Amino acid sequence: MKKILNILFFFPAISYSQEFKVDCGNDTIFCRYNDTIHLGTQVKLINGEAPYTYCWSCRYVIDKTLIVTAKTFLNDTTLLNPYFKSFPIGSDKLILTLCVKDSTGKLALDSITVRFSQFKFSLGYIVVNLTAGDSIQFGDYLIGGGIPPLKYYWTPSEGLSDTANNNTWCKPLKSTDYYQYAIDSAGCISGPNLAYEIRITPNFIKSININQGNKLHSHQVGTKIYFENSLGIPIYITLYSLDGKVIFESKINCSFFDVGQLNLQNSMYYYVIKVNDTYETGKFLNNILK
Repeated sequence: MKKILNILFFFPAISYSQEFKVDCGNDTIFCRYNDTIHLGTQVKLINGEAPYTYCWSCRYVIDKTLIVTAKTFLNDTTLLNPYFKSFPIGSDKLILTLCVKDSTGKLALDSITVRFSQFKFSLGYIVVNLTAGDSIQFGDYLIGGGIPPLKYYWTPSEGLSDTANNNTWCKPLKSTDYYQYAIDSAGCISGPNLAYEIRITPNFIKSININQGNKLHSHQVGTKIYFENSLGIPIYITLYSLDGKVIFESKINCSFFDVGQLNLQNSMYYYVIKVNDTYETGKFLNNILK
């Protein structure tokens, strides 16, 4: 009886040890950034004998007529960890099957379902001019794609009532560019996308604009600010940044001033021209400089 029991226990052990399996791991959502995405990083081979040969396959149908195979998506279908050279449409699922053959000729199969999260960004942004102390409510969705639903956030936090509320109120103390970013249901985070350029007009500029007219007829042409000064009398010109800091000031006797000589950064500036008791303000846009 003892010999019979030993035989009964011995045979199941041999049967289990010879079973060859492959496990591709859990279904996965990949965040599509700039990094190369590799397949098969979770694969486990059970009870096989090296060396192994691999073959990835899939059947992806586009518009119910075009059939796409794994060779379209992977750089090499015979590698354990190939990388994706192309991707399915949007967030479509892709079912990939791995067939593994060990050195004894045994075969094992397993599949994994993958999806890819990729965001889409609006190329436009909104420019808002506010007087110091004023506020505006945000509310635009300038990022799409990803794996819905998406949650939206704002950066930087300065001047915002709630960075996690897409309809946050914005009351900045200085001119600020605000960026929107999104996090999808898979936890993938988009890059920041410029959404609002908030430009603060200093209060002293507002008061001058209210109290003074356009007697000097100042205007920008290329890199120059032109104004009326046919008599050649002394004119004082001051250039301010958007937050009210003095960038440059000078006294001239001609009818124009060339801002190009100041090597300004890419931004908008305010200028104030004073002749006798007359003031006039305007905006100078350096983004047209060549």
